[in-house]
Amino acid sequence: RDLHSFPTRRSSDLLLNALGIEQEGIYRVPGSAQEVKHWEMRFDTEHDIDLLQPDTPIYDVNTVASVLKNWLRTLKDINDEIVPTKVQSEVINAVTKDGASAPQQAPQELRDALSRLPPFNYYLLFALTCHISLLNAHSQVTKMNYNNLRICLQPCMGLSGNFFQWLVEDWRNCWQGCWTEREHLEKEEEWRAEQQRNASERADSMQQDRSGARSATPAGARRDERDNEKERPKTSHKDS
Repeated sequence: RDLHSFPTRRSSDLLLNALGIEQEGIYRVPGSAQEVKHWEMRFDTEHDIDLLQPDTPIYDVNTVASVLKNWLRTLKDINDEIVPTKVQSEVINAVTKDGASAPQQAPQELRDALSRLPPFNYYLLFALTCHISLLNAHSQVTKMNYNNLRICLQPCMGLSGNFFQWLVEDWRNCWQGCWTEREHLEKEEEWRAEQQRNASERADSMQQDRSGARSATPAGARRDERDNEKERPKTSHKDS
């Protein structure tokens, strides 16, 4: 699904964070199946929707939560992991070597691993776990404590128990910046420049083809065509 803008969009932040912290059973109570399908289809065709615009009224926070939850499941289904399983295993192995128990607080190995993620993965995970951490802090209202959030969201996010616990309960200490962002921005600039060169080359080629076709027309044929234009009777408005 083309919902990549949804988790980090300011409008969804406002809906899920501002309203979600007051919604009992968020992520446990599903939204209307019909409404969820409607918004999924809209995102599939429109790709990016500002949920706070007057022409996109969506007031049920459970519907928004269900759309997001379903999208996370699709990422897992197509093996498009937010944090690759291999990366998670490497971190867990590093912090539990020699029989040590995994720490309760986010270890440096986790921060380094997250910083090496591609920018999309990094900022998606940043926004999602910030939201979940906020819900966890308001569990007295939402009735969604850490265990409830883990049951509802950990599987569809494809995170191990340790990773989910660090990212939710120690969220503030998980981030030190995305190290790969500059590299990806440079690649994007190179791609854009290549697209512009290709477009310019195609335009030049089309111009050359038109010029070549005109040059290939015999001069006599062009004179005959001009003479025919001169001899062709003109129809006046009176004649018609």
